[in-house]
Amino acid sequence: MHDVRTHYDNLKIARNAPPEVIRAAYKALVQKYHPDKHGNSERAAKILLMINEAYAVLSDPEKKARHDAWIRAQAPRPRPLPLPAAAPPAPVRRGGWMWVAALVLLAFGLGMVMALQLPGVAPHLR
Repeated sequence: MHDVRTHYDNLKIARNAPPEVIRAAYKALVQKYHPDKHGNSERAAKILLMINEAYAVLSDPEKKARHDAWIRAQAPRPRPLPLPAAAPPAPVRRGGWMWVAALVLLAFGLGMVMALQLPGVAPHLR
């Protein structure tokens, strides 16, 4: 959901919170932001006003249902997924046959060296 501030956010509760949790959150926030604790600051008074408004809506089942419907209406519409970009062409590998040829020659050469060092090899091969 995009940045839509709801009464649930103001009371810092989940959308599926039962009435007991709503009431407990309201009480805790009222105690925290009470103007007497903040020297009658404007900020605390504004926050307390938001908390009172949120509780008034969420504690009334009809107002809460309208608020929930409003939240669902604010949900962004799903966008179609972007098409994947075409894969870049595979790099052309050149010279691979040279490695194969080098390995074959190396194996042949090692085989010849080993054959010449074996005792049962015919003397005309030595």
